Formats: sequence, C-alpha cells, structure tokens
Amino acid sequence: MGRITSSSCPAPGRPAASWRFRAMTTRARSERCQDDIGLIVGRRCMQNIQSHSAGEILKAVALAGSIGTYCGMSRMLEDLLDESRATGWAAGQGTLAQVQMDAAVLGWVEVPTRRGGPAVSTLRPVDPAEAEPNSLSARYGRDAQPLHTDGAHLSKPPDIVVLTCATTSTTPTRLWNRPRYGRARTQLPEHVRHGVFLISSGAESCFGTAYSGGRFRYDPGCMQPCDARARQTVQYFVDVAKYADEHIWGEPGQVLLIDNRRVLHARASATQEPQREIQRVSFHLKREAS
Repeated sequence: MGRITSSSCPAPGRPAASWRFRAMTTRARSERCQDDIGLIVGRRCMQNIQSHSAGEILKAVALAGSIGTYCGMSRMLEDLLDESRATGWAAGQGTLAQVQMDAAVLGWVEVPTRRGGPAVSTLRPVDPAEAEPNSLSARYGRDAQPLHTDGAHLSKPPDIVVLTCATTSTTPTRLWNRPRYGRARTQLPEHVRHGVFLISSGAESCFGTAYSGGRFRYDPGCMQPCDARARQTVQYFVDVAKYADEHIWGEPGQVLLIDNRRVLHARASATQEPQREIQRVSFHLKREAS
C-alpha cells in the first residue's frame, strides 16, 4: 500500500478533477523536460568538448538523483542571472559541471575567448614569460590586473562570464559597476563614450570605443588609445578602480556570475598566492535574453 502524502491527494475543498489535471500537466512537463535534457546531454557527449566535461555533466545529473529530479530543481544560473540584474554580478554555490549543465538547458552558447582555444579555461597567476601573448598576464604577471572586459578583442564579446573555484582563494576578484557609486558617477564622462581605440585581435584589428549602446568593451591589453579622449579613458578606469567591490573566495565551491558588458572586473594581486586556480567559462545568451 502506497504511503499517502500531502502531494498525493487533493487538498480539502479542491475538486479532484482539478487536482488530476494539475498532476497530469506537471507530469507531462517533467517528461518533456527529461526528454530535452537527455537530448542536450547526448549532443554534448558528441560535441568536441574537453573529454572530462561530458562525464562531469552526467555525474552532476546523477548527484541530483535523476534527470527528473534535476528538472524540478531551481536552475542555479537562472537564479544568479536574475540576481545580477541589480548589481551586474551574483554569487552562489555550485560546480563547473552544474554551470555547463544549466547553461545547456537555458540555451546559452559557450564562447572561447582565445581563437582555437577551449571555452573553459583555468586561470592561474603566472609570470609574464609564461603567459599567453597579448594577455593581461603577459603585461602584469602576478600583480593586480586592471579593470577589463573579457573577450574585448572579439567581434562580439561574451555576455556572461562565470568563474568557479573548487577550493578557496585569498585573492579577491574586483568588480566595478558605475551606477553603484553615487550620483556623481552615474554618468560616464564623454571621453569614455567617444575616445577611439585600436582593438587588436591577432591578424585582425578594428576601431571602437570603450562604451557604446549601454555596454562596455575595454581591455588595455588589446586596446590601444588613438586619441586624447581614449588616453583620458585609460586613466579614468585606473582612477575608478578604487571604488570596485571585492568578491572573496572564502568558501569552497563558489560560483561568480558577471555581466561582462555591464561590469568591468579584475584580479587583485596574486603575488602571495601563486597556487590560486579559478575556472572560467564565457557565454552568449539567447538573443531574447540578452
């Protein structure tokens, strides 16, 4: 005889037919969700992604108990994205596998920030001689990095950057969002909107500004100022860095979602923490969500 619970019979005063219809609708939605996630996982296994990623995604589903259980859970990235609308970023708990699973369900597209490179990268403090050419690490090494946009050299920079840390880190991630710092700073200076930069991307280059259409694109590692206004812009971002908030990686398994086009971010000095490891994955949102 099955155990009777509050969810297995209609509430007092509620018509049984209404309850049955609701149960059937919930079951159909769950079955459809299971089919969708099964298809997504199958596709990801067939894609040319890092060999461990598909296994980690399947492991995350197994930890949830079943695909059906996962469908009933609140999606971590969806919650973080909603929370980030106020500040430009949001933090929670999770794993890289959960991030990739949620992103696949939401239809987000992973974006490699280096041509021919993987979408997921592990960020470690390195000396300039060990760094990738034209990267911020090649210029600043383990010292504090300047505020920047990830993928600023791309024709379409990522909408969202997600950082995960399986352990902890004493080196904070710095975050700057101009509307948060008093009325005097809610309006960007004209030179930020109009200063012209040469944006280098390997063999290709283009001209652009650090702010256009309500979105930032700024990285002093790949953007060279071409006029006096752009040089003022470089100094402006150096000056406002002192107003940045700091995200402390004080607990294992933290996830930090950053709106890459509304917020500039940077790593603080890691000279005292050469073993620091942060994993990063960037996304384009679905068109209707971006």
